[in-house]
Amino acid sequence: MSTKVTFAYVKPTRAFTVSGNDLYYTDGNVGIGKSNPSVTLDVSGNFAVDGGLLFVDGSNNRVGISKTNPAVALDVSGSIAVTGNSAITGNLAIGKSTPTVALDVSGNFAVDGNTLYVDASNNRVGIGKSDPSVALDISGYIKSSIIAFHAIPSTTASIANSTGYVSAYTNALHNIGGGYSTVTGTFTAPASGYYFFSANAYFFGNSSSLWFYKNNSIAYGGHWNGNAYNSADIHTFGSATALIQLNTNDTVRLFVISNSGTSSAVRFYPPNTTSPLGLGLTVPGNYFCGYLINLS
Repeated sequence: MSTKVTFAYVKPTRAFTVSGNDLYYTDGNVGIGKSNPSVTLDVSGNFAVDGGLLFVDGSNNRVGISKTNPAVALDVSGSIAVTGNSAITGNLAIGKSTPTVALDVSGNFAVDGNTLYVDASNNRVGIGKSDPSVALDISGYIKSSIIAFHAIPSTTASIANSTGYVSAYTNALHNIGGGYSTVTGTFTAPASGYYFFSANAYFFGNSSSLWFYKNNSIAYGGHWNGNAYNSADIHTFGSATALIQLNTNDTVRLFVISNSGTSSAVRFYPPNTTSPLGLGLTVPGNYFCGYLINLS
């Protein structure tokens, strides 16, 4: 006895279409390794394009470009060119696999040719040059923060047989950084660092001195002694200079000690003032100035 079996062919309604060497599907998403694709091509597991040109490690959530064993989220073997904006959340390493800062580079690197060049082999940085010969080698000018002042008297002033702070330098020719007060004659440091100060005055008599006071305590200065002549006739030009380390908001003032016994023991003149000793001479004038040498 024989049995006749009849097969019925049902044409699928959503199949791939073959056209020559091409295979395409236009009716929805395609899943590989999964039955519910949520995007156009939804793959469960690892996959590679052209061997290892693009490799997706689905097990470890990593992507390799030109390598099949990516060690980080995006592992590229070769050069990268980016046109347009690019944002990275986390650290980026170049030449190493374990970045510890936002951009961690192992080896030399340059920005725009020689605008910034880092010679990692010799621990040198070049700005405007690609062959730095010292730790920081710059070709061009540097613009930095400047703190400086230069003050002179507006009118002739004097301090008699006494001691006290000097506030005679009331005309600030320069006051870069705003640290000098023409009212009190006080310099207040806008930043911590080493400062150079210089000042001068005219002394009448036989015992006077000019000092720099830091935070109202004596710091540096000089002492002038007269001689056997009448104290009122001794006219000495004295100056003082000092290098003082200051913290932010520290103050420096001039302080005069005068024991000459004359009515105008110390005088401060504007430029080109007629000499008090007569003879048709003029005095060059007095000043108080200072500037930041180095931040600390």
